[in-house]
Amino acid sequence: MGITSTIEWTDHTWNPWQGCTKVSPACTNCYMFRGMKRYGKDGSIVRRSAPQTFDLPLKRTRAGDYKIPAGSKVFTCSWSDWFHQQADEWRADAWDIVRQRPDLIFQIVTKRTERIADCLPPDWGDGWPNVWLIATVENQHWADIRIPQLLSVPAHVRGLSIEPMLGPIDLGFNRIWCRDCKKFHRQVTWNEASPCFRGEAYLQHMIDWVITGGETGPGARPWHPDWRRDIHQQCTDYGVAYFHKQHGDWIPVDHYDPFTHGEDSDRYEHRFLYTSENNEACGLPTSCFRVGRNSGRMLDGREWSEFPKVSTRKFSHV
Repeated sequence: MGITSTIEWTDHTWNPWQGCTKVSPACTNCYMFRGMKRYGKDGSIVRRSAPQTFDLPLKRTRAGDYKIPAGSKVFTCSWSDWFHQQADEWRADAWDIVRQRPDLIFQIVTKRTERIADCLPPDWGDGWPNVWLIATVENQHWADIRIPQLLSVPAHVRGLSIEPMLGPIDLGFNRIWCRDCKKFHRQVTWNEASPCFRGEAYLQHMIDWVITGGETGPGARPWHPDWRRDIHQQCTDYGVAYFHKQHGDWIPVDHYDPFTHGEDSDRYEHRFLYTSENNEACGLPTSCFRVGRNSGRMLDGREWSEFPKVSTRKFSHV
């Protein structure tokens, strides 16, 4: 599983285990299963990686330097899920590796937010500064489930990965999560007269980073440009770092450039965009071209590559 990554928002990948099982619509066309098939393996079987891969963050070059240099961002479990139940017996060893590299940022992206709290190390405390917890929220249904679960766990950086983007999402930045009733409350109605208002019983909607991206590969589903624009506006309004990774295989017609994407009309499919689950029109219908990985990242005249602000202070997990 290579060290250096071409993914725009990270520097390296680390896969202490490989293989996963599908849990939501975002998993439908997962690249991991195609990759495993090329290696002649069943992607639904979760396996612990060989020592050279499992211990990768601790490996050094012949000169004595770490193979993954200090200051790098590391996409953790890009071919699995850090919180997959079949990896329970190996996770403590992996946490120990994370503990030994406080000079790296481990970006843990998960669709199993319901398991985070039970799978954290005993010395987690308010979170480790070198770990970013990121939940995949591909549509409103899963955003409403996973965001509260993510917010209920202490962390130095929390993020949302809206990739693949399969529908419009209200991220709820103007809401407060109540630990007692397990519900969101609108800030405009949140005051001392509210039934759940009791000091530490609530948790502000603290999301530090949002990633958006289209889907790639066979069966890739298109997305509406207004969905992306709305997410960006929500992030702008509430000061949340925003990163648009790429368009995916589909590009909105107003971003199509024949000089950039080619002029062979037989290559492109033209159709309306719909939600992935109920096939109902979502927002104003629009059209797009399928251009494959040549789609780029430019939206509305620029690229969006913001990262959350992190502390540069020294720290340990002692």
